[in-house]
Amino acid sequence: MSATAEGPPALLLISTRPALCRPGAAPAVEAVLPVDWCADHNVVEWQWPAFHLHISADAPTAMAQWFTDCRPVRSLAPEPRPMPATSLASDWVVVVSPGALALLQPLFPPVWPPTVQLGLMGDGSAALARRLGLPEECLIYPRLALQESQDSAALLERLAAAPTPRRILLLKGNAGNPSLAAGLHALSSALTVLEAYQRQPQGLTNGQIAALRQQVATGYAVLYLTSSEAVGLMLPALVGLPTDRLRVLVTHTRIQAAAQAAGWPTVECIAPGSASLKAALQTRQGICG
Repeated sequence: MSATAEGPPALLLISTRPALCRPGAAPAVEAVLPVDWCADHNVVEWQWPAFHLHISADAPTAMAQWFTDCRPVRSLAPEPRPMPATSLASDWVVVVSPGALALLQPLFPPVWPPTVQLGLMGDGSAALARRLGLPEECLIYPRLALQESQDSAALLERLAAAPTPRRILLLKGNAGNPSLAAGLHALSSALTVLEAYQRQPQGLTNGQIAALRQQVATGYAVLYLTSSEAVGLMLPALVGLPTDRLRVLVTHTRIQAAAQAAGWPTVECIAPGSASLKAALQTRQGICG
């Protein structure tokens, strides 16, 4: 991370995405930016998860039962032509974050039921859903291209404009925004709220704090926060660091307000996703070319 004869020191990017913890496997964290892009732009990414996500013990059974019940019952008598999916009463599954989607996707049916719509918080979750093989036609989410917020309020607006569902399954963690469940209940009384995973806060170790202090003493760092909870876990440990060498980027105005309330003077809000992060890193002269 130090300066060399070939150029300035690398920019340190600290991502706080949650780590996915599955039974019998080490915690897994997906990089925010591609390795090749980081190498081309003199960026080094450190992955410091603000949370570990663990599947709840009852989630596999509860999800399997819900998906079994949502499949349409068809008559054994032959039909003159196949029944189109749009003519069947639909069900909704709502997942609150990309991390939750990646963690819980192995518990989905091997073939996604054609009458189930998947509600997501925005473009980042939708891109992940496509990579996981979920069908495009099942996705409902607020879109950056339409200048829609990437949050639960915008998702509820999208869902309110859709035909009333038969049932809704909300897959959430052991914490979260209660207004989402309330908004979904207003759309359908047949709402199941499943605490499908547990969020275990991580915070910063003394070693991580020391490494970051050493880095900003000689170079620059960017802290990328993607949840309000991460603010409370990360920023208090960084008080006293020079703010001209530590840049804080967040992905929602709610997170920005939390960071400012925690005493960090300058917090920049960018759209979620790697494209926005790349653009933000490249537009700060002297930090990333």
